[in-house]
Amino acid sequence: MAQRRECFQIPGVAHSGGGVRGYLPFGTRVGDYLFSGGCMGQDPANGKVVDGAAAQAEYAFRNVRTLLDTAGFSTGDVVRMWVWIKDQSVRPAVDKPWKEMFPDEGSRPAVSFVQADLPAGMVVQLEIIAVRGGRPRRSFYLGDAKGGLYPSGATKADVVCVGALNGKDPRSGVMPADGVEQAAIATDKLKQIMDLADLGLESMGHMLAWYRDHSMREVSNGPYMRLWPIMGDRPARHSVVRAMPPGEIFEIEGMGTIGARRKDLFIPGVFHGGILGIENSLPFGTHTGKLVYSAATYGRNTETGVVGAPEEQAELVMTHTKTLMDRAGITMDDVAHMFLWFTDRKYRDLFNGPWEKWFPRMEDRPARHAIEAGLPGNFVVQVEIIAVAP
Repeated sequence: MAQRRECFQIPGVAHSGGGVRGYLPFGTRVGDYLFSGGCMGQDPANGKVVDGAAAQAEYAFRNVRTLLDTAGFSTGDVVRMWVWIKDQSVRPAVDKPWKEMFPDEGSRPAVSFVQADLPAGMVVQLEIIAVRGGRPRRSFYLGDAKGGLYPSGATKADVVCVGALNGKDPRSGVMPADGVEQAAIATDKLKQIMDLADLGLESMGHMLAWYRDHSMREVSNGPYMRLWPIMGDRPARHSVVRAMPPGEIFEIEGMGTIGARRKDLFIPGVFHGGILGIENSLPFGTHTGKLVYSAATYGRNTETGVVGAPEEQAELVMTHTKTLMDRAGITMDDVAHMFLWFTDRKYRDLFNGPWEKWFPRMEDRPARHAIEAGLPGNFVVQVEIIAVAP
């Protein structure tokens, strides 16, 4: 069977892992979709991360452009970008290279600024999804975003992406102190973007919910259930705790396919109890159009029901991912992108053994981005994937 994934490296700029340069692809293409890992501000001339936020942002955008050119895509194909920043002071450094890459405010990708504990010396990383062909990109702006640099959402071809939306009231400009109110406002904004993009409720495939702390995890359940009241017919959703800007408790983002009918996927013996502890109240993944998404896949033993030692968790998250692909009628060869969430950097290398088992060839691997995050309970690692069905 012909290899579906095509992996790309950037000369002079490489992801390292397992002690091997080029261990991870800088980007992976499957069909008309391109996914990057974390694109950092390295100078290709010497492979070193440059000093200063402005310089790092400049080189990160250059490296994204090189990836797009190498993979046969254009800047007009980018439908989604995550901007990972060390802290909020870095954010203005992104404005200049962003405007240079995306000068037309009516045709810019959806964007999410996410504060994260980046590797030593790094203050900004970029991550993209691009779609080749189909209808040209359109941008959508709401509230504070109107007339600004960064759209609230975008569509390219039949793909709709919604950037991270907060709970600030667009009428008053006030950020409520209550997390439930913030979640309701943010989810209402999500629905507005969906309406503008002609994305039906049945066509939303995946949502990422950001929280200030674990005590806030339940605040989004009410708005979520109002939009998707029927168990077994809901988007996949992953809840992640991270540092938030002052006053913010909750943000939401999403991705879907226009005209597609979502199919929910479940893994026997492993369940999400994300709403009031009800088993399978959230799907483990969805198949929406060409794309298959997982929520957070974690290492629960299906026989004992126990989340075990870190080594077992690392093995089981990949086993469960394989089961999810089986349920979707595709294979691990179709996985194009993976978020690896871990509680401590030492678990990133622990995951390399299972990674190499399922993806043994460096030239045939998904794009992967490892992010330190606050995970619930005794989880030390979770994975989240996007696959492209044949």
